[in-house]
Amino acid sequence: MALLVCAWVVVIFGRALAEANSLTARLVQEQTVNDQLLARVEAGRREIALVQTAAFLDFEARYFGMGRSGEKPFALAAGAPSPPPITPLGNGSPAPAASTPLDDWLTLLFGA
Repeated sequence: MALLVCAWVVVIFGRALAEANSLTARLVQEQTVNDQLLARVEAGRREIALVQTAAFLDFEARYFGMGRSGEKPFALAAGAPSPPPITPLGNGSPAPAASTPLDDWLTLLFGA
């Protein structure tokens, strides 16, 4: 009888430990989700702050043609070709020629 009671107690404690482990894993998962949601909320707050700035409102007004007097609106003609793709640096482009800072300054000053 004592052996049966001991086995029952071991099984009960084993279940409790297994449940504690699964709850700990779920807690970590929920904390990760919560952190991601908090990051999205903070990004939204920053975006709202940006949208409410005068510079952004001026930019949007210019988009709708409500710029300052004397400004000339700029737009591409309908059917204009798209610009050539930009090649990232280091993707097969030749390395720039090595020069000294003095050579760079002289080129900048005298345009040689």
